[in-house]
Amino acid sequence: MNDLMDLLKERRSIREFKDKKVSKEDVRKILEAGRWAPSSFNSQPWNFIVIRDWKKEVGESGSWSSPVSRSDFSIAIVSDEENELNAVNAGIAGQNIVLEAWSLGVGSCWIRGFDENKVKKILSVPSDKHVVALIAFGYPDENPSSSRKRLEKLVHWSDW
Repeated sequence: MNDLMDLLKERRSIREFKDKKVSKEDVRKILEAGRWAPSSFNSQPWNFIVIRDWKKEVGESGSWSSPVSRSDFSIAIVSDEENELNAVNAGIAGQNIVLEAWSLGVGSCWIRGFDENKVKKILSVPSDKHVVALIAFGYPDENPSSSRKRLEKLVHWSDW
């Protein structure tokens, strides 16, 4: 996959993972992609927590069976103070992370359905920080399909 558009079209949310470890080198590449995300005023208002030890506890923090519990590892994206701008910046870092993972053959699933207070307690996140998302990672054990709305349904030229 050398072409970015191919990568964007092929990437899927993966919720079932093989029982195979992602190398430390690839985890580092995935994190590095997040580090290089653009942010407003180059503020880089994020931290990443790699979760391997607390997957079960974090995965059970929501009201449904989370891919975090079934992943090889997960990443909590934590932003500085909770506000819309920091959440957007952290989201951009998360997009870089999932795209780099996919380019390495590693699947991922972005998760927002969790109890933030429980996750913060499990991961010892300071009270002034905000857990924007959890992303579960591992080698895909499924091949889900996806569809998109036609571009003409989404784009407006000059005005609505």
